[in-house]
Amino acid sequence: MRFVLHRRGLAETEAVRLTNSFGREMEKYRNVNGDSAVAAYEIGSDFIRIRFGNSSVYVYDAVAPGVHHVEQMKALAIAGRGLGTYISQNVRKNYARKE
Repeated sequence: MRFVLHRRGLAETEAVRLTNSFGREMEKYRNVNGDSAVAAYEIGSDFIRIRFGNSSVYVYDAVAPGVHHVEQMKALAIAGRGLGTYISQNVRKNYARKE
C-alpha cells in the first residue's frame, strides 16, 4: 500500500507502509544516505517505535530516553537521515522496551 506523507511542512514524499510483528503499520525509513541500520518507524504522541534491519523493534518514550531525545528522533525519522547515528551516539541502550 502506498501513501503520501504530509508532516511538518515537508514536501510530499512517497513512502511504503510496513507491518511489524504486532500487526502495526510502520513507515519505511527513507535512509537518504543509504547506510542506516534503521528500516522503519512509527511515531506516536509520546513515543517512537523503530525497526532495525535485523527485524528488532525498540520503543523509545518520554521515560526512556526522555522527551527531548524522542522529539529529536521523530524529526530525524521524518527527515530520513541521521536517526541511526543519533541513536548510537546519544541514546544507545536507553530504550523503554524491546518488542
